[in-house]
Amino acid sequence: MFVSVGRRLALVNVAVVLAVTALVGLVTFGLLRQSLDREADAVLADRASTAADSWEDLFKASPPLASPAPGAESNESNHDQKKPTHDDEKSHKSDDHDHDEAQDLVESGDALLFAVDTRGSVLANARGLDVPGLPDPASIAAALDGKPDARTISIEGEAMRVYTLPVDHDDRLVGFVQAARSTREHQEELRLVGMMSLAGIGLGAIVAIPVGLYLARRAMRPIEHAFARQRAFVADASHELRTPLTLIRATTELAQRLPDASPAVREELTGVLDEVDATSRLVDDLLLLARLDSNDLPLRREVVDLGPAVAAAAAPFAPLAEAAGLSLGVEAPHGLRASADPDRLRQILRILLDNAIAYTPAGGTIRVGVTGEGARARVAVQDTGPGIPATEQARIFDRFYRADPARTRATGGTGLGLAIARALVQAQQGEIGVESQPGQGTTVWFTLPLHPNHHA
Repeated sequence: MFVSVGRRLALVNVAVVLAVTALVGLVTFGLLRQSLDREADAVLADRASTAADSWEDLFKASPPLASPAPGAESNESNHDQKKPTHDDEKSHKSDDHDHDEAQDLVESGDALLFAVDTRGSVLANARGLDVPGLPDPASIAAALDGKPDARTISIEGEAMRVYTLPVDHDDRLVGFVQAARSTREHQEELRLVGMMSLAGIGLGAIVAIPVGLYLARRAMRPIEHAFARQRAFVADASHELRTPLTLIRATTELAQRLPDASPAVREELTGVLDEVDATSRLVDDLLLLARLDSNDLPLRREVVDLGPAVAAAAAPFAPLAEAAGLSLGVEAPHGLRASADPDRLRQILRILLDNAIAYTPAGGTIRVGVTGEGARARVAVQDTGPGIPATEQARIFDRFYRADPARTRATGGTGLGLAIARALVQAQQGEIGVESQPGQGTTVWFTLPLHPNHHA
């Protein structure tokens, strides 16, 4: 138990370390990206402002803002009407050569500057090259409200930071200066930070796993020792209580046989014997649980044909069920061979049948069934009792838990039966559970691994 708890603690530690490392990496990446964008925007804003001053005469001569305002489609339709102002434009080059030169210019990281009027027509192109997608019509449309616009767009697979500056003259919007440059250099920085973050996560995992396991083992050691001392105390106390209980029983039986003992005294002594028997059962149960907790209970594992074994274990309960006015039926076919301890299997069934008889009213029915489910055999004890509320079903296997304390006391129960059944099932690599609805009875089932040649 403590090994699995330690491993879970180690996994939680690793998950926390990786989550914190990843969070720090994401925050660092995001802050760096914002910082680089602000830096690029500041550079582009400065270039756009300088260009706006040099192109002041172009904007003064531009026509007033058209109504309605041009959209992205009108900007794109006028994109081919650019009128370069540089005399050194080499119009004799082929379109392919111009495209390559424009692509090289974009990738170089130099700023590209454009003057655009309010109708979307290009008034000036500082570089004199036709760059597809620039000026960006969406950025211009966003700047129509008179506020600068900054965004990142993609030009033929190249990320570009675009800054659009509205230009006013005599309190009216006369055009825009758009500055753009490649973010390749910034992308390389971000990629480096991302790789470092991933490396940090990997390194954190490599370091956190062994460190987490070591710290978990160290943290669990005092708890494990405390539980070991508790189990040893319970086992020792249970063992030591057997002797005085045996003496009390012998003395009480002797007192009952005294010739001068009155009937009233003998009746009282019979009650004492009943309490001694109940206490002895409790001591035996505690000792068994202590041995199960410390893995000190030897199991005689062998191949068991569950059909005959379950039928034999249920047979002694037929008279008890009949005396309680109940019908007990067993459906246990031969051939399902499981790896189990026959003695512990009978003990589990005794616990389940005891509970079924105790909680099923007269006239009810109890059914014991054995079925195969894949690589496991399923043994179920079904009754027609009052059922168990859903809120209590998860607790019925807890130690000393009693769904109906009054009835449990009346039948001499200790509240440990189902806890013992669960421990015995789990010790044989099985599972146990309950299915119940109030007023519709209860089914307590457990599974055991089938032997590879269970049909032999």
